[in-house]
Amino acid sequence: MTNMTDKKGTWLVLLLLVLFLQTKGQSTTGSAYNIFGLGTLVGEGIGGYRTMGNAGIGSRSTSYVNLENPAALNAISGPTQIFDIDLSLKNLHQSAGGESFSTMLGGLEGMNLWLRTGKGSAITLGAAAFSDGRYDVTDSYVLSSLINSYSVRYQGTGGITRFYLGASQRVTKRLNLGVKGSFLLGNLSSLQTISGNSLVSGLEVEQNRTVRKFIAEFGGQYTIPVPDGQRLTIGATYRPAYQMTFDTENKVIRATYDSLTTVGQEQLTLPEKWGLGIEYQLGSWRISGESQVEKWGVNEGGEGFEYRDQLSFGLGAEFVNNPASVSYFNRISWRAGYEWKTNYTVVRNTNYTNAATSIGLGLPVNRGYGMINLGYQYSSMGTRSNQLIYEQTHTFTLNVSMRDVWFRKPVYD
Repeated sequence: MTNMTDKKGTWLVLLLLVLFLQTKGQSTTGSAYNIFGLGTLVGEGIGGYRTMGNAGIGSRSTSYVNLENPAALNAISGPTQIFDIDLSLKNLHQSAGGESFSTMLGGLEGMNLWLRTGKGSAITLGAAAFSDGRYDVTDSYVLSSLINSYSVRYQGTGGITRFYLGASQRVTKRLNLGVKGSFLLGNLSSLQTISGNSLVSGLEVEQNRTVRKFIAEFGGQYTIPVPDGQRLTIGATYRPAYQMTFDTENKVIRATYDSLTTVGQEQLTLPEKWGLGIEYQLGSWRISGESQVEKWGVNEGGEGFEYRDQLSFGLGAEFVNNPASVSYFNRISWRAGYEWKTNYTVVRNTNYTNAATSIGLGLPVNRGYGMINLGYQYSSMGTRSNQLIYEQTHTFTLNVSMRDVWFRKPVYD
């Protein structure tokens, strides 16, 4: 029996597990704040970076793919190809006004293929969520003493997916540059259903927004000379502003009445995004930090909300005792992270933030030709003030990373 056969068998079992988990935990609802703007914006971290505060702008990991900064793609040593699958399972708990609600979310988060293309160069391509537009919220209103009260159920489905291709190149011994192009494709659908009052019950307002847009992001990293056994890297990323055009279809529907349909277009600026990061490595430790700014305040808001600039911070740490050790325990990666950010929308004149703490570990498999990354994250978002919703989320993540070296002769036992 060959080692190659053993490896294929192991990965087959893992892929079956992935497909099984993908069919579980699916839900059509999500954060109540997905109703505003583009919904919840999804970070670009994959694998181990998701449990390190997504602090990848200054990071040059030699073991796993960094999508936060395309300049880091050529840092990986060893394999010539890496295929990653990311999955998650979430428990979302929402509370407001003495009431609470819980639901399960989950499924496939993204897939990525990394390839070494030459000395000092690499590319990556894949697909992942860019935003999540799922929600299901009911609110009550009192319009006048004549109409009295009525309820509106707000439902949303869909989201925006990012299909991307990135490349990096070593320019000098210490300087690396990268670029990533992404095609954003998605549909955001909303439905408002009015009930609880005979004068307005049965009225529905439906909107569909479709977007297709190409964007590009740029990154650079510079490694600063330090004593042996240490490494200090600084990184920067930049995304220019892009004008996004949404094709819209609006319908007003009332039972026993003809529906009214209008079509048109909406404009939204995907704003400039700046990021700075740093990573310090000493022996078995890697510590990373970053900060990013997105200028969402250039946009005009909508009903009940306004846009504002988003500021985010991320911190992460990883410890690997000895990746080349004979002892399996010494080769395990231990990770922790924290991230905090303001939200890019202001709801009912109220600012709110998002904070998350995470822990994780990387389990090497197949003699170093693969990795299973497990993680847990606790996050909170929103506020109970001004009749808003406070949300707490427990997220379990699974990343399966399959690695290989092309043109390597198989080893026989």
